[in-house]
Amino acid sequence: MNTLVTAALITALAGCADHPAATIQPDHRRAEGSVQLGDLNNPKTAAEVGAPFDPCALTWADFPAAVRPVDGKPHSPIAQTLLPNSPFSVNCLYDNSTDQRSVFAVSVVWSRSKLDADPGKHRGSTARSWNNRRGLIKPFTDRKHGKACLGLVTLSTGVAGASVRNSRFRDTHPCTVVDALLNAITAKTS
Repeated sequence: MNTLVTAALITALAGCADHPAATIQPDHRRAEGSVQLGDLNNPKTAAEVGAPFDPCALTWADFPAAVRPVDGKPHSPIAQTLLPNSPFSVNCLYDNSTDQRSVFAVSVVWSRSKLDADPGKHRGSTARSWNNRRGLIKPFTDRKHGKACLGLVTLSTGVAGASVRNSRFRDTHPCTVVDALLNAITAKTS
């Protein structure tokens, strides 16, 4: 399981983005489509948990053009296996990193009841709305990867979120990516 962005999202939600758990590295040695121990216990799908959207159904066209893959490789989103105490019901990872020093990783999540998009409950966040859905955006700094951003938005059922780590595309702020993704999610959901 790739825990870089998941750990970042959890620690950002807790208000302590400098927590060491936020710096866990992705394993770039794993070949796309390969099977790893634990992979046969597949993560639950959005339909299985009753999510109003599928975090793995976003496309790279939903991302700002500057961060989209251009190397001809698929960069398919990867559904993440969740720990039993995870605040998410579903989590999908989008990765356009080149190596451990040049990271662009995005976690798109949905939770039925364990996330709160109230900016008053997240120190350092700013109130925002996407397609008349209220939420928050919170830039923060990761000690290892620099700029990062978290966004949460309340849907008709549950809360959607996106967390971005970006040390690769220095001219694109991670909150620009969060803004585009939450706009795409809220445009597709009721």
